[in-house]
Amino acid sequence: MTRQQPRQKQRFKKFQLRQIEQALLNHFPYCPSEHRQLILEKMTERNWTRKTSLTRAISIVVHNHIRHHLTDYEEMLREKHLTRDEAS
Repeated sequence: MTRQQPRQKQRFKKFQLRQIEQALLNHFPYCPSEHRQLILEKMTERNWTRKTSLTRAISIVVHNHIRHHLTDYEEMLREKHLTRDEAS
């Protein structure tokens, strides 16, 4: 007979699409739809720690999206050899 392992608490969580959409509209109401869709995809793909709030998670993803898609951040790191702090 196989002995079952005790259930461990999940360390990660995922947010529901409807929750994300509503929170995104509340916190970033003027976000263009093409960017909103990319942000929603990132939010639903990622596993979040249990203590990360939905608002904090959205802030992280939105700021990363802006940095990597709407600025020359990557170019500054690669070509200008700046540190991450200098490029921010």
